[in-house]
Amino acid sequence: MNEKTTLAERLTLALSDSGLKKSDIARLCSISPASVSDWFTGKSKSIKSIYLPKVAKILGVSSTWLATGNGPMKSPNVLVTEDVCDNDDWVEIPEYKIRFAAGFDQESTLEELSSEYKAAYRRSWFQRKHINPDDCKRFKVSGDSMEPLLLDHDVVLVDCSRNAVVDGRVYAFVFGNALRVKRLYKKMDNSLIVHSENPNFPDETIQPSDLEQVHIIGEVIERSGSL
Repeated sequence: MNEKTTLAERLTLALSDSGLKKSDIARLCSISPASVSDWFTGKSKSIKSIYLPKVAKILGVSSTWLATGNGPMKSPNVLVTEDVCDNDDWVEIPEYKIRFAAGFDQESTLEELSSEYKAAYRRSWFQRKHINPDDCKRFKVSGDSMEPLLLDHDVVLVDCSRNAVVDGRVYAFVFGNALRVKRLYKKMDNSLIVHSENPNFPDETIQPSDLEQVHIIGEVIERSGSL
């Protein structure tokens, strides 16, 4: 979005995208319709700080974007913070790692990682996708085999209720004493094709006789990372 847009232009765009009316903003913010009208006509060049967060939330846009035109219009679906998100708009999803037991027949267990930084996702995002957040876990990607789709150290959100392979979808799974995040395909003989997005990594085939060593954690439904 152009940084030179006016508050009135941004409000008009956000209102159109939300499907609401100006009267809805006035009612939900407990302010007069005349004040809201002044924002849209340009008579008021800014929204008071006590109202800005609520207006942005109602319209489903970023407060920063609404106030200044800077940054993305929509607020991110994931928030990393030191504070516990204790309101109904956000739900925290813990990050896990795989721990392997010692011995010849190594078994894997999921271990929740403790961190001062918590990842919270918008509850509305789960609702739109009909996903139960209680079924979800986060895992860190290692390596560049899934570039450009997933980068090294990206964190993926995994729906652990989806562990039946659907061709072409990306799954987090354990095989060969390692956590892997790959695109999977099932062949007629029940063998699995393990596909990497990076063309430098050839497809692998897991034979039916080795499937008992495969533990599918779930389907990857979202990724987050930083440059």
